[in-house]
Amino acid sequence: MAEAVHYYKNNKEQVIKIMQKYTRGQARGVLDKTYEAYSELFVEDTIPTVEGLKKTLQIQASWDSNAAKAKVVEDFVNVRFVHELKQDGFIDRLYNRGQARRFYWRELR
Repeated sequence: MAEAVHYYKNNKEQVIKIMQKYTRGQARGVLDKTYEAYSELFVEDTIPTVEGLKKTLQIQASWDSNAAKAKVVEDFVNVRFVHELKQDGFIDRLYNRGQARRFYWRELR
């Protein structure tokens, strides 16, 4: 997810082309606004916000009784892996901070 967010935020034209393909040629202006909206929502370290999780839990509660009974969102989320990525320096390397090298989407294939 962190690499996908990085790709999205750093390859606007390629992302717009992908969006055009899967939206069957949506108008460029619409795609630009969509890109900007999501670019603001995606966070580099991929840690979900409590507010976002609460909204997701509310939606899930409409069909999942366990979600409806939940008292705290944290019962459904484990961000240990994200913290490990941050401590390891992965996020900093991904965004080319400090002495790190830059990752590219092609390396994932």
